[in-house]
Amino acid sequence: MSQVLIPENINYKKILWLKEVGGPDRWAYMDVNERDIFDLHWPKTSPKYPAKAAIGDIILLKQHRKLTHLVIPYSNQVFERFIMPRWPMAREVICLRKLDIDSAPWLNQVFPFSLQGGAHGIGYSLQSFLNSHPGIITLDQLQKNIWRAFFSSLEPFPVKLQDESPEDEYTVEEFPEGKPIQSLHLRRERNAKLVKLKKDTVLKQKGILKCEVCQFSFLDKYGDIGQNFIEAHHIVPLSELKPESMNTIDDLALVCSNCHRMLHKIRPWITVDQLKERLIT
Repeated sequence: MSQVLIPENINYKKILWLKEVGGPDRWAYMDVNERDIFDLHWPKTSPKYPAKAAIGDIILLKQHRKLTHLVIPYSNQVFERFIMPRWPMAREVICLRKLDIDSAPWLNQVFPFSLQGGAHGIGYSLQSFLNSHPGIITLDQLQKNIWRAFFSSLEPFPVKLQDESPEDEYTVEEFPEGKPIQSLHLRRERNAKLVKLKKDTVLKQKGILKCEVCQFSFLDKYGDIGQNFIEAHHIVPLSELKPESMNTIDDLALVCSNCHRMLHKIRPWITVDQLKERLIT
């Protein structure tokens, strides 16, 4: 599960959609961490709904009458993945905020009216619920209620990674990774400091971050906005790591977004060198 930079100007007014997740006997996506990219699933019976949320819109996730996540679409692509037969449709989203089960607010602590039915897919806008309950609360008030429940204030979402520290703190060379997390997708923890150390090391050696597969540079393509931006790919899938195993920067490959998706497209994963051989030049 890779992490990304969050777009600027993410604030409470962007909360426009609500989606029901989970099931009677399970909680969904509780292994996801802030800024992680993950697949948001829904039934094939509602194929049009996921495309309605635009890039930058915020989707509120509800399960077991609790509000647990705020997510935004990562791309406009919709996939059909058969790892979850009942919910094969998927769209990649970024986790803005996740609350633990105990701290997540109950639905009736935020919504001043009952929500009937499940919002499968991303087809239920907050405005549609307000239209069914006119005069009770405005969209702006409801959005503020939701934002405060997740962030305790109305400040915009912080673009900077919360665990970033001055560069001189990144001197260790090994990091514990792969601590088991019980989840549907069997995902593992990642250590953002390890990724930053990898980037810093490559920058000192080469002066620029380029994809190890196709040599794409976000800086060359996008200018200042792409400065020091690239994604990190774990060469050994985190699902194969032993608990508390130690990872070094040599276990990471720096790749562009497209090559990262291609490395994860085939199971078992292909290697960086194998993907290089597939490049059409």
